[in-house]
Amino acid sequence: LKMSLEQNILTPWVKANGMGDVDPARFARSVKLVSEAFGLPQAPPPDKVFTDKYLPPKADRMVK
Repeated sequence: LKMSLEQNILTPWVKANGMGDVDPARFARSVKLVSEAFGLPQAPPPDKVFTDKYLPPKADRMVK
């Protein structure tokens, strides 16, 4: 469990940006890859798939 937390959940990105946020460049690549895998004619814009407007303030999402 400790290894999973350290390597998969409490990543440098999460430590810097808080839980729930996404790396925009990484997310855009993921949307593109999933769209290609499912044979979609066009990948949806990442901002149509994810929004952070429902997340609590960054200060409340930070981990120690």
